[in-house]
Amino acid sequence: MRLALFNGVMSFNLLSRVLVLYVTAQTFFKTGFASVPGLLLSESREHYRLRRETGPLSFKERPSNKTLRPGETVLIGCSAQNGNISRQNWYREDELLTPPFSGSIFVLPNHDLLVVGTEGNMGKYTCVLERGEETISADVWITLETVIAFLDKPSNATVLFGESHIFLCSAEGAVDISWTKDDQPNDTIIDGDRVLQHRGDLVFTAVSLTDSGRYTCTARSGEGDRSIQAHAVLNVDIDVNNVCGRPFHAHGPDGFVVGGTEADRGAFPWQAMLWDIRPARNRFFCSGSLLNGRWVMTAAHCIRESRVRKDEFIVRLGRHTTTRGVFEQTESSHMVEEIIVHPNFNGETYESDIALLKLSGPEVTFTEHILPICLPEVLDARRLVRSGQIGTVTGWGAMEDGGPYSTTLMRVSLPVVSLQRCRRAHPQFAEDISQNMFCAGRASGGRDTCKGDSGGPFASYDNGRWVLLGIVSWGDGCVLQGKYGVYTRVHRFREWIVTHIENPDPEEDGGNNSTIPCNSASCQNNAQCILADDREDGYYCNCPSGFEGRYCETNIPVQSAGGLEDGESRVTTLAPEVNTTTAQTDPCDSNPCQHGGECFSNDAGYRCFCPGDWHGDNCEKRKPCFVNPCQNDGICEENGDDYTCSCPEGWKGETCEIEITCPRGDVFYPTRGRFEMTNGNRYESRLTYICDQGYQNTGTEQLVCGDDGKWQAREGGHVTPPRCVETCGLSTFNYHPGSDCLGSDITAHFGVSLEFCADACCADPTCLSFQYNIASFCALKYKHCSEKVKSGWLFGDMYDRRVSDAN
Repeated sequence: MRLALFNGVMSFNLLSRVLVLYVTAQTFFKTGFASVPGLLLSESREHYRLRRETGPLSFKERPSNKTLRPGETVLIGCSAQNGNISRQNWYREDELLTPPFSGSIFVLPNHDLLVVGTEGNMGKYTCVLERGEETISADVWITLETVIAFLDKPSNATVLFGESHIFLCSAEGAVDISWTKDDQPNDTIIDGDRVLQHRGDLVFTAVSLTDSGRYTCTARSGEGDRSIQAHAVLNVDIDVNNVCGRPFHAHGPDGFVVGGTEADRGAFPWQAMLWDIRPARNRFFCSGSLLNGRWVMTAAHCIRESRVRKDEFIVRLGRHTTTRGVFEQTESSHMVEEIIVHPNFNGETYESDIALLKLSGPEVTFTEHILPICLPEVLDARRLVRSGQIGTVTGWGAMEDGGPYSTTLMRVSLPVVSLQRCRRAHPQFAEDISQNMFCAGRASGGRDTCKGDSGGPFASYDNGRWVLLGIVSWGDGCVLQGKYGVYTRVHRFREWIVTHIENPDPEEDGGNNSTIPCNSASCQNNAQCILADDREDGYYCNCPSGFEGRYCETNIPVQSAGGLEDGESRVTTLAPEVNTTTAQTDPCDSNPCQHGGECFSNDAGYRCFCPGDWHGDNCEKRKPCFVNPCQNDGICEENGDDYTCSCPEGWKGETCEIEITCPRGDVFYPTRGRFEMTNGNRYESRLTYICDQGYQNTGTEQLVCGDDGKWQAREGGHVTPPRCVETCGLSTFNYHPGSDCLGSDITAHFGVSLEFCADACCADPTCLSFQYNIASFCALKYKHCSEKVKSGWLFGDMYDRRVSDAN
């Protein structure tokens, strides 16, 4: 009971105090400050006024920097903190902004700055506030946001070796595009010749296996602080029939294997070097020809006479020099897995002088310096080895008869001669020169193969490819007058070759002969029997000095000091002496044929056989369209010794090397809208302007990139910049004909109330819109009338009207 009474008393006291405070507050607000002792209302107001006037001028709303998207509109406020100001102005780059304003920059009645995001409106703006002698200012920077987005991105591709390919990459808003491969720097993949960058695209003029990998296109914005990436994988496929006989590097002027100039690097990428790796040798000993990723062809006598096993030599590809201890960046070395000598090879007559070398895996990696040569069809080969046809021989043979080997790869072009003529020139070997051989050379001498060239290719350029016709086999001396070199006729062994290289493990008749033991062999004259899988019957006889033959059964005739050595061509002492007193002057001795042309004597003097892209009596004129200089599928049209390129649509330039594009900088960015572009900015690409909902484009709606590199109206005619105008109805006005003055209050977008006065006989009302959609309102067309702005400013000067000062 005591506690309840106490609580009741407390509640009553609290309620009494609240009532007293309430009554006091009501009295205070009714009587004002004057009812408070010692404080007069007038004194309070005067004190507030004095404090306001004496305070420093400062910003209540200070403008700040803005970053806009293209076409975006921004309002920038600027006001004083303490009191009225006598003047407020906006400056752009120190130039006062005053009416009439431009179509995209306005100072509104409340002194806010309105700016549309365009390239031309970017920069510094300054707000200046003045009160008496006080002045404060603030700068604001407006920048355009960089929009960076891919227009074209690279995509994964599988390309045949040697073919061209382009990785596309272009981006809107990017000022720099770079490429990397497998995260390696740009300069490791772009050489400016075979791989180059055209604008943003990565161009491969001819892909190599080393080009396989993951490529990354990086596009960067102007400020460099934004970047986007796109990735693509390039796979290089190998089709031997497609890449064989097509070197990346064209050869230069002709030279000689004997006494000539060296071949250009990479001009004969099928050239193989056989290198003896035995400690006592360690040198080059023969040549060969690469047929595909696993097989090399050479002369059988290179293997037999060198007495090398498969683990005693290597095959070096992509090599140019024979110098020991020099490793070339373009080369690759391969062990030999298997040696296959033709079963009919005769070491005495050099019949069937052909052998195949199977390289140890993995398969050879093709590059611009390592490529196979083509095996021609039999009918094509027969046509190309007829008398008078020209072939090219390459090798590292002796520079002169009896001289040292060449240290660099040499080449010579030689005409084929008939077997009858060859046999007459070599009467002592006439019976040995069979249908499986052919001869080439010049009766006057001077050009020939020599020792060290054995096993190398005799090739011919036919229908855009190099084909293998022969193997350097033997000769009666080197560059002797009236003598010719003898070559293995490859097409006679085509079936045997294809059987092995396309079916690596053919079943031979008679089973596996490699199991025949040496104790049953018939080696004669104390010859040593050596087991060998690559030899007929599974063994061979290592003949002692002075003997040769399958079983070392034949005595070797006496040789001259420059006689037979390991791997050299066949040279005997039976050649007749040259009668120099009866020799006549040959008009070809001075070699009047230019640019690698071959000179042949005839009754009229001489005739030049010119290489494919040269013509004229002395091969002095070049056929301008032999190698099409026109790029991008342009058509080369010869005009005498000159040419013109007929470019396909979308390309231009002297060689159709320039892609027609229309500058993106010429494209307008519509406010209250956007544009869509198909196929980037390439030729015939289309650009369509699309306005936002509630707005209509009064300009050109669609552009197309023309063949002059300029954007054109799709339907023809003049291009009008896009303008998205707000659509508003005519019901905004109540039109009353006969009235002296028609009035209507119109509220614009920013709350500006306008009053228009028009003549009674004026036309129907229409909808007017300011440029860039800053303000739109409905007004009457009129002939003459005066207008008054009830408050604010009338933006623009679209009609000849008088605007009174705003109050």
